Amino acid sequence: MAEDEALVRALRVLHESTSGVEGTDYFGTLARGLARAFGMRYALIAEVDPAHPGKALPLAFWDGRTLTSLAPYELRGTPCAGVAGGEVCHYAEGVARMFPQDAMLADFGIESYLGVPIGGAAGEVLGILVAFDPE
Repeated sequence: MAEDEALVRALRVLHESTSGVEGTDYFGTLARGLARAFGMRYALIAEVDPAHPGKALPLAFWDGRTLTSLAPYELRGTPCAGVAGGEVCHYAEGVARMFPQDAMLADFGIESYLGVPIGGAAGEVLGILVAFDPE
């Protein structure tokens, strides 16, 4: 029951933070809202590269203070690979140790991770929503 309430609360925060926002500002607002909704420092919104499905094309990255850009990255060896494969992935702790090939997790000292796929009308994964935190 508490998890359901937390999810409803998080979805409400996301809806409130993005309502009325359009265009490219939407992705940055969504990233900030995602971090806030799940109580995490970082958030990433990325498109799965249609020409290379094993690559993510970041659209917005919230670093806890500002929106910054990230370079495209390979999904193999990252928890984002599962998300791009259509799975909701949640690791409450130790995610950097579980994915030692993921340099960003190690560089930021990430412990917890939540990733959700963004699906298209035909059921394909178009992108990923990710929130992660050093605690």
